[in-house]
Amino acid sequence: MTPVHPVHELRQKTGDKEKKAKKGKKCQGDHSKCGANYRCCIPALAGFVSPHSMGPGLSIKPQGCQPGKRKTEPWSPNDPKRFRDSWIDDGFYADHTAPMPSFDIVSRVELIEVKNAVNQASKEVSTRYDFKGSDARIDLEGEVIKLSAKDEHRLQGLVEVVVSKLAKRGVSLKNVDQSKSEISPLGHARQTISFQQGIPGNHAKDISAKVRSTQLKVTAAIQGDIIRVTGKSRDDLQKIISFLKTEDFPLELAFENFRN
Repeated sequence: MTPVHPVHELRQKTGDKEKKAKKGKKCQGDHSKCGANYRCCIPALAGFVSPHSMGPGLSIKPQGCQPGKRKTEPWSPNDPKRFRDSWIDDGFYADHTAPMPSFDIVSRVELIEVKNAVNQASKEVSTRYDFKGSDARIDLEGEVIKLSAKDEHRLQGLVEVVVSKLAKRGVSLKNVDQSKSEISPLGHARQTISFQQGIPGNHAKDISAKVRSTQLKVTAAIQGDIIRVTGKSRDDLQKIISFLKTEDFPLELAFENFRN
């Protein structure tokens, strides 16, 4: 059974005149007696549901009530105080913060395209005459490509094949990190290729500074390895995207999760 808020029950029984509480009157655990002019101080409930109206079957024990300021005027979306927590007419504690349009700036590499590029590169190497007998290998382990060859010259040929296949699969070379080649005493060469996933902190600060430099009414917040841009106008967000596309960053940026 859905619990009924005491104010709603009170309106049905006594009408609007009896819902106003007298000054100095203390709530004794029943909001129907004080006209819901008091709020429960249990933080877990956050004022949305009164523990006095949740029924005797629940083990929540009220810890006293505090008088709350009632908002007498009707709330309007244009109210400049809408971002302040206030008591609305039915006694509930509510936050009137209105959501605004936003999008996320991300930088990531699709691993499925990396896998396809590795398969294509391995197939090409197996059929090329200049790689025969060179013990050339291309292995994908997690998010790292491991290359090995008989000598450094053939290793560089492997790198060129893999990089070209990655570019054809749409993987931005800005997010490709090539390690230095390692040469063993016997001349065997190996190298790894890794990928930058997410926006590092130093680059995120630079991108946020670029967004602020446009002086548009938007905010850029760094959230882990992404940047969330929020603004009142969707047109401003589109301008930010167009602006960032013209800038040269060391990472490939993408724009996702558009919210109205």
